[in-house]
Amino acid sequence: PRPIALCEDASVNEMPFYVMTHCPGVVPSEGLPHGFAASPGERRRMGEALVDTLVRLHAVDFRAVGLAELGRPEGYLERQVRRWSQQWERSRTAPLPEIEELLRRLAGALPPSPAPTIVHGDYRLGNMAFDPADPGRVVAVFDWEMATLGDPLADLGYTLIYWKEAGDPTYTRLPLFTDLPGFLTRAEIVEAYAQQSGRDVAHADFYQVLALTKLAVISEGIYARHLQGKTLGSGFDAMRREAQPLAERALALAAASLDPRLR
Repeated sequence: PRPIALCEDASVNEMPFYVMTHCPGVVPSEGLPHGFAASPGERRRMGEALVDTLVRLHAVDFRAVGLAELGRPEGYLERQVRRWSQQWERSRTAPLPEIEELLRRLAGALPPSPAPTIVHGDYRLGNMAFDPADPGRVVAVFDWEMATLGDPLADLGYTLIYWKEAGDPTYTRLPLFTDLPGFLTRAEIVEAYAQQSGRDVAHADFYQVLALTKLAVISEGIYARHLQGKTLGSGFDAMRREAQPLAERALALAAASLDPRLR
């Protein structure tokens, strides 16, 4: 969506805010609306559109569009591991050795990053809107608050952890509909991204483990605020600690990796 106006006067709306263009579309955050992407062919096109859009984003010349100061791409992965290690220390509600082990393995398995690009930071189906009449056309990508410059494969890894396929266990916080017939598998997403972007995806496991560890730390922060009585409203009353199952999933992925440093 295009920005229309920014208001930094907190007296207007209690905090700074911006107004953006309205992009009508289907946002599949919780599932597919009845009748939308009802056939396997439509669902396949939907998955292909997700990959196509990510490739297009990562192909943007951030210098040419005036975003050279958006972030510091050098050392992106190392900073990510360090940042989430520090965040874990601030957020943890109880010891969780699995997180400590994941952070140790990630620090020792940093792959070489490709040339930097714009990184969305939260790229997944739930942050996209699709044409109601055409599931194969993306009309908008939302929630750019985490955007920076860095390793584009971080977006790919984050997308994959939100992508369930047939035979997977039921994971917490993750959508359940991408295992329907027609949707690409995670391996097909990786292969399609590699073919279209020309980037080496040999370390895709690392980026998924990093994304799961990050999500586990974020969920711990939300849970900590819940225990402090700072997260009120519908749905929070049944909140439970989700860092452990997310960490266990990350460790299982690391154990199956071809990279011995992750194992």
